[in-house]
Amino acid sequence: MRTFSRSLDRPIYHHLAFWTLVLACYLISNWNNYLTADGVLATYGSQVAVQVLVAYLCLGWLLPTYQRSRLFLPLLTGLLSLAFIGHTLLTMAKFFWLEPSYPYAFRHCLATYGDWTLTQRIFDLKYAFFISPVDVFLPGLALVTLQYYRKQQQISALKEQRKSAELSALKHQLNPHFLFNTLNNLYTLALKKSDQTATAIAKLSGILDHILYRCEQPFVPLVQEVELLESYLELEKLRYGDRVDIHFDWQVAAGVSIAPLLLLTFLENAFKHGVSQETARAKINISLRSSVADIDFRVVNSIPQNEITVNQKDGGIGLENVRQQLQLIYPNQHQLSIEQTKDSFTLQLRLDNLKQYSAHEPTAESAQPILI
Repeated sequence: MRTFSRSLDRPIYHHLAFWTLVLACYLISNWNNYLTADGVLATYGSQVAVQVLVAYLCLGWLLPTYQRSRLFLPLLTGLLSLAFIGHTLLTMAKFFWLEPSYPYAFRHCLATYGDWTLTQRIFDLKYAFFISPVDVFLPGLALVTLQYYRKQQQISALKEQRKSAELSALKHQLNPHFLFNTLNNLYTLALKKSDQTATAIAKLSGILDHILYRCEQPFVPLVQEVELLESYLELEKLRYGDRVDIHFDWQVAAGVSIAPLLLLTFLENAFKHGVSQETARAKINISLRSSVADIDFRVVNSIPQNEITVNQKDGGIGLENVRQQLQLIYPNQHQLSIEQTKDSFTLQLRLDNLKQYSAHEPTAESAQPILI
């Protein structure tokens, strides 16, 4: 039974079911116009046969040719040619077979065209291009529409799969990048034999817990990302101490969600370029504001005055990674602006129209502790 069910999913059975339904509709709606069953079967069986021929010439030849060339004139010429071919076949079937065999059913047609020759009836262009195409193209048009809709679904599914694969690759690229930078921080504390090393490891544990267990969903509550940012800032304060002055001001609305780890990279960029190379006191000002529908995130860091040239706009792996994620997750919904002056570097991210993203409450599974 399962094998039989799977076999019915093949496209050939879908097409057979479609044309069987078309024929059944013709038979049911026209049964009373015929004196015998073989008459209605012969008439509409031949009509459906011509429709099948025209439909698959469109699907297999005409439309693929148009998709490759994108030229309208060959498409129009092809449609007119198929209309004339279908008209010719139907006219010949009526002239040689159906009208002589079932004169009662075709009495109106015989009254109008009974004295016409076959050539006259075939080259009746008004009938060929304005009346006959309804009989020739109508079911095929429905089939082409269904095929186009199915094709668009397949394309959309492939795009989503590709998008998910790209996002997964970007996240796997970003996490090691973040871990590498954080381990460097711990290494610096260990070299100094700082009493804060254990505290830093605990902070790192919390950060890794967030990354490993709470970032599997496409969107997470913004308040969780705030907690991640605060933990990261605590780590950097332990590392740099009085060398950096950090101010983090945030106010977020309840229920707002964001793609995980987006904002963290901007802080990493600020510390990498604004603090690590500064011999004096560096400054980092962070502002995060959100309503139900938008998020505004701003990071301003001082530029080391002892450096002749600081190229912070490139941002290395992390910033480029985030740019790609923004294009995938928030197309036409984000504005990322970067401004660099002699004394400061400002990065601002704005996300708009976020009502479609609902917050995901953390589950018991997402709150598992990680042991270092």
